[in-house]
Amino acid sequence: MEMSDPLHGPTDPNLHWTTTNVGEAAPGVQTPLSWTLWSEGDDALRRMAYRVGVLSRKEWLTRSESTDRVFRPFFGRSTLQVEFFALMGDRMPGTSGADVTIGLLGRMPPGLRERPTRRRYPAIFLRLPVVFLTVPGQLARAANGFDAWYGRSLSRVINASLVEATTVFAEARARLATGLTL
Repeated sequence: MEMSDPLHGPTDPNLHWTTTNVGEAAPGVQTPLSWTLWSEGDDALRRMAYRVGVLSRKEWLTRSESTDRVFRPFFGRSTLQVEFFALMGDRMPGTSGADVTIGLLGRMPPGLRERPTRRRYPAIFLRLPVVFLTVPGQLARAANGFDAWYGRSLSRVINASLVEATTVFAEARARLATGLTL
């Protein structure tokens, strides 16, 4: 029987992972509790790539939960898949996978291949302006809603039972997921 480790999991041995940038937001080794929140980042990154047109709907929705992650723990540390960001660069007008990878890491890892294409350009030209114009307002509304919920929830957790505290945590996680995937 294979045991599941919440702070490390299987990955394709040919993928490259980095703590660059994400290590600032989630420094050090993550606990299983904090990883339940940070793991929402995977869906957020994929959804944003879909919203701006870089990923097709099929690419956004079709993936293996354990091995095709963009954001995952590596021995407890939060990491990002370099190939995902190289793909974004290879598909975005005006940049390349190499530009994005060098911008993240300062170099191209051995074995990382570029796959430049223009096939997503029409979707990007249609979607990116809409996202650029609508997301700031959506984020402001979500932040205001979260701030109001947070203020109300503080009084709920001061003397909360385990069940009540778990309910508030579940609400917080759902709000985080919504905010990340606008």
